[in-house]
Formats: sequence, C-alpha cells, structure tokens
Amino acid sequence: MTKKSPNVMLQTAAIALHGAPAMLTPQARQIAAHLVDGVLSAAAAGGYKQADILGTLLARCTMSRRVTRMAREACEAAGTASLKEVFGRLGLAGVTAWPA
Repeated sequence: MTKKSPNVMLQTAAIALHGAPAMLTPQARQIAAHLVDGVLSAAAAGGYKQADILGTLLARCTMSRRVTRMAREACEAAGTASLKEVFGRLGLAGVTAWPA
C-alpha cells in the first residue's frame, strides 16, 4: 500500500464524504467527517486563516490547484504532531506519509 500525505488524505476524505456519501458505510462516513473536521480545526489552531474557506471548497468538492495548495498549507499550519493526533484517533496514522 502506498502511503499518502496528510493533504491528499484530507482531499480524499472530503471527496468521499461530500461527493459520494452513499458509497460509504456509516463508519467510513464518520471517519471521513472526523478527519476533515480534525485537520481543519488543527490548521485553524495552528494559525491557518483560511480554514473556513478551505472547508467550504472541500464540501463543494472543488478540487483544483488552489485547493491542493490550500490543503497543503493547512496541513503545514496544523503541524505534524497535531495531524498525527487526529489521524491516530481515527486509526489512520499507519497509512499516512509523514513529513521528515
């Protein structure tokens, strides 16, 4: 299995949650929602000023270079320790590629 970066995991969770919710089990829906909310909250706590805007774009399934950049910036603002906590609570720490 190829590990994905936190920002890719964030975007993937948002696409699944908002773009194809009927395809998710209730548990998967809950995990995706907690991942998106957790990362955005950690980003805001880390000083990321556009967390609300990014949340809106993710909820609309707007995937573009801008959203990819914003997701990366949000994860950088959140910091590795906070992201590991969010992903760890959801059992996803082992499938995530963490920055060095």
